[in-house]
Amino acid sequence: MDIYRTHWHQYVLIYPSGDKASPINKEKRSEADIEQTTQIRLGIEYLVITANSVVPVRMGVFYDPEPAPGNVDDFYGASIGTGILFEDISFDIAYQYRFGEKSSPEFMLEREISSEVKQHYLYCSIILYF
Repeated sequence: MDIYRTHWHQYVLIYPSGDKASPINKEKRSEADIEQTTQIRLGIEYLVITANSVVPVRMGVFYDPEPAPGNVDDFYGASIGTGILFEDISFDIAYQYRFGEKSSPEFMLEREISSEVKQHYLYCSIILYF
């Protein structure tokens, strides 16, 4: 399990003119109204150990908010993965699903726009030990 906090109001974009703004909404830093976010992740792993290899089975859930002007966009997700460690080669593969609703600082017909977000990720890695 891990928990971490990002203080988005401390991030600053400095233009060539010397003006400073929030990188989230391009407003002056003092007027940006960007809140900090707290991410929470929880996972488990089970190892299947044989005479010649180790096969991990992993899964997890998470809360991963994104900064937005005046509020925080809530995102949630889950992941599952496995791999194999055989002699001096390790292969891992994981799938992650992340979903939430993203608000937009853009306005259309004087209404705030939001969109439903569904993200699918597939991660793979190969490690050679020598």
